[in-house]
Amino acid sequence: MALIIDDSARYLAKHVGASTRVLLVNPPVEERRYHWLRWNQPLELLRLGAWLRQHEPNADLRLFDFMLPDEQGAVPRHKVKESWTGASADAQLWHFGQPFEAFEHALRTLIFKNNWVPDIIVISTLTSYWHTSVEKLLIKICTHLDKALRKRVRLCLYGNYPRIEPLHASRQRDADIAFTNSVPAPASCPDFRLYLRSVGRLPTFFALDIEAPLVFDHLRVCLKLAEAAQRKRAVTRPPAITVAFFNEDVCSPRSRLDDVVAFANKHPKQLMIEGICGLEPRSLELQNLEKLEAAGFRSLFVEHARLPGGAVDRAQYEPLLSYLREASHTKKGGGDQSPWLQTGGVTGFVAMGLPDDNLDDLVHTTLTVNSFFQGVILKPFGHSPRIDPADEHERRRRWISPSLGSPQCFPYVGCGSALSLADYDNLVRWQSLLNKRVKGATFDFLGGGTVPRLVRDTLIAESWKRRREAR
Repeated sequence: MALIIDDSARYLAKHVGASTRVLLVNPPVEERRYHWLRWNQPLELLRLGAWLRQHEPNADLRLFDFMLPDEQGAVPRHKVKESWTGASADAQLWHFGQPFEAFEHALRTLIFKNNWVPDIIVISTLTSYWHTSVEKLLIKICTHLDKALRKRVRLCLYGNYPRIEPLHASRQRDADIAFTNSVPAPASCPDFRLYLRSVGRLPTFFALDIEAPLVFDHLRVCLKLAEAAQRKRAVTRPPAITVAFFNEDVCSPRSRLDDVVAFANKHPKQLMIEGICGLEPRSLELQNLEKLEAAGFRSLFVEHARLPGGAVDRAQYEPLLSYLREASHTKKGGGDQSPWLQTGGVTGFVAMGLPDDNLDDLVHTTLTVNSFFQGVILKPFGHSPRIDPADEHERRRRWISPSLGSPQCFPYVGCGSALSLADYDNLVRWQSLLNKRVKGATFDFLGGGTVPRLVRDTLIAESWKRRREAR
C-alpha cells in the first residue's frame, strides 16, 4: 500500500541529497484512441526535475519518457492483446508509447551494466484515468528488482492520478508513496536537459506555462538549448523552436502573452507556437489576436463556447470571425503579403460526453462551428474535478475504476447523459464526414466565391432540416 503524502516538496527535500539517484518516468498510455499523441509531454515531471536540480544540484537525475515522439513527430503504438481477444469493440485498447520491453531493457542496463540503482523512481501521468499502464509499469519495475534492491528504491506516484484519486492510488501495492500535490515551481523552466541525457537530443517541441512569471527566460533557455544542439551538428543557421502552452486560457488575465511577444520581437522568425489548447473564444478579441500573430502562433484550435446541452454561443466567436473576414478581404484586395491567419488555419472544438448533452444541439453545433472554420473536432470529456464536483466515493459508485472515467469511455452514459454509446459513435462518424465532404476537396475546386458558399450553406441547411424531420 502506498503512503499518502500531501507535501511533496517537504518530503523530497528531506530524502533527496547530493548522492541521490532519481529516475523520472512518463508512462505509456493505454486507451481506446488518442488523437493528441505527439503532444503528451510531462510538463509537471520536467518541472519537478528543475525543482530537484535547484534544491540539490548534485542529485543524479535521469528520465525515461515512453511518450517522446521521434524526430519526425511519430509515437509508436501497438494493440493491448488481452483486450482484443474475444472482447467487444468498447474494450479494445491500444498501447501508445514505447513498449514496456524498451523500458525494461533500459532499466536492466542502468542497474546491471552501469551499476546505477535509483533511490527514488517518480511516475507521473497527465490524467487521473491513465492508471492501468502505471499499474503494469509498477509490476515490471518490481520484477527487475531483487528483494535487497526493492528495499532501497522508493516508488512514488505523482501528478494528476494521486492528486485526483488519492484513495485509489494509495491501494497500489507496488508503490511506496502517493503524492497528492506537486512541488511549487512556477519560476523554474522545465528541465529539458533531461532529454539530452536520456536520448541525446531535445524533444520536437517545448511545453511551457504562459502564466509563469519568467516565461521570457524560459523561452530564452529553450532557444539556447536548440542553439547548442545545432552547433554540435555543425549547423550555423539560427535555430527555430516550436512551443506549446499547456494552459486553459492562453489569453487569461494571468497570461504573460506580452512577454512572449517581446521575445518573438527580439528573436524574429525563431519562435513558432502551436495553439493546440487554451484558446477560449471569448478571449480572442482583436487586441489578443494581434498579440497571437506577433507571438508566432501558426495554428489555432479554438475551444467550444458551450451552452447547456452542447449548443453554441455564436456571439463569443464574432471577434475572431470578423478578424478572419477582414483577412480574407485583404487577401482578395491584393495585399502585400498573405494574411497571418486564414479560415483554414483555425479548427473549432465541440465538447461532447458531458451529462447534459443533447444530440440535436451537438449536431447543430458541429454544423455551425464547421461553417465558421475549415474543420471541426469533437472533443470528448470524461471526469474532471473542474466540471464534476463528485467526490471519490461517488465516483467509485458510478465507475468501479478511475479508468472508466476516461473521455473515450463516455462515462456519463448511464450516469446522467440521455445519449448512448451508439449516439457518440455516430457523432464521431458525422464529424469525419463533415470535415471530408463539406469542407474538403469536394467543394474546394469552386474557390472562395459566392457559389461554393451557397453550396455549403444549402448542404448545411438541408442536413439540419432532414435531421429535424427524422425525429
